[in-house]
Amino acid sequence: ETELEGDAAESQIVGAFFGHEDQHFDINARVWHHGEHTTADLVTRGVLDDEARSVYEGVQDVGRGAWDTNSYQRENTLMLSDESEADASPKLIIHNHDTEASHSATVGQVDQEDLLYMTSRSIGPEQARNMLVEGFFVPVLEEVAVDELREDLQAEITARLD
Repeated sequence: ETELEGDAAESQIVGAFFGHEDQHFDINARVWHHGEHTTADLVTRGVLDDEARSVYEGVQDVGRGAWDTNSYQRENTLMLSDESEADASPKLIIHNHDTEASHSATVGQVDQEDLLYMTSRSIGPEQARNMLVEGFFVPVLEEVAVDELREDLQAEITARLD
């Protein structure tokens, strides 16, 4: 939970998850804009395999006095198994008209056309799928400012795919 109290306060929240077996993820991201000229950007990417499940609830609440506010929210989940489940519920609560805000959520599977293209270029099906999954996380990993942490996260993703 983040409260943007001061004028010109900013928040960038980046999240990622990679579920397998019967793991369950509850992601609650909430931002309250109280000050003027505030900015919030929430980006979450997740991958689910096996019987893993995720529930995402994101709320961006722009208060009456939070003029000239920018508030963005994106949640994307990639499902690798027919048994996995994902629920996503992004919400915007806007109490004034001087706001630029957007929210989106997607839940889907690996694009079969992408797989077909990659396998037609002599990349094996499993390697192609793994490359697509690794690429799916790139928008989140690019936001990690600490090189060592970003590299550790990339290594964890690669290890999960092996």
